[in-house]
Amino acid sequence: MKKLTAKDLKKKGFPQVLIPGLLVAAALGFKGVTLLKDYYQNKQIFPDSGYVQQVEDGDTFVLKNSRTIRLIGINAPERGEKNYTETSNYLINHLSNQRVYLEYNRYQDDPYGRILAWVWIGCEQTPKLY
Repeated sequence: MKKLTAKDLKKKGFPQVLIPGLLVAAALGFKGVTLLKDYYQNKQIFPDSGYVQQVEDGDTFVLKNSRTIRLIGINAPERGEKNYTETSNYLINHLSNQRVYLEYNRYQDDPYGRILAWVWIGCEQTPKLY
């Protein structure tokens, strides 16, 4: 039996955010890796909402459930670039310890294992698409 690798999972189209967990599951004897379907519907992996634990930079933050979220439509300066502090502080001031609601595009993750989402704040319930 061939050993399961991250490269194999990536070729099969599994999102980067799932690959570490799938490799651990395979190492522990889980045989259903190729049978997983509709993993984008899994709310433990792609939650509808959560509380912001930490802001990483001007377009990325971490939820209390350890999911890293990258904002869709925002391209803030990276560390060391001009205005990095201002954009990071903006997110810190507006999102820290806030409940956020997440809305996904058809691509829900990126090659770095971050979940891509639009973020809604100040909502009393999950936003509905009309």
